[in-house]
Amino acid sequence: MEHKKAAAQWEKKYLKCKVDLSINELCQDISGPWRDILNYCENAKFESRPNYEYLKSLFEPFLKEKGSLHHDDTFDWVNYKKHLLEQRQQQAYEEKRLATLQAAHKGKLDQRKLKEINKL
Repeated sequence: MEHKKAAAQWEKKYLKCKVDLSINELCQDISGPWRDILNYCENAKFESRPNYEYLKSLFEPFLKEKGSLHHDDTFDWVNYKKHLLEQRQQQAYEEKRLATLQAAHKGKLDQRKLKEINKL
């Protein structure tokens, strides 16, 4: 029972800290548009549609300053998946070519087919 009481007190203190902490205090040691974004979110009505263009515009000066602004409209994980797919395709191609060359070495492939493979 004592444990539950201590946990409830801790939770109450934690909640009070969260409620009492202002956005300015929260963002005082970080750079970028976070303060403006959090203020926008805090003041937004639940039913309202977010103004994504405005939110994106808050990031642009920060990203330009950091030198990491490029608009390719592609998420990082899409590029990563594409990279993995290309790697797998390359690996499959190399495995197939190796198997063919091994077959040629064992004399199981005619010379015409071998010349085609070597052109690759």
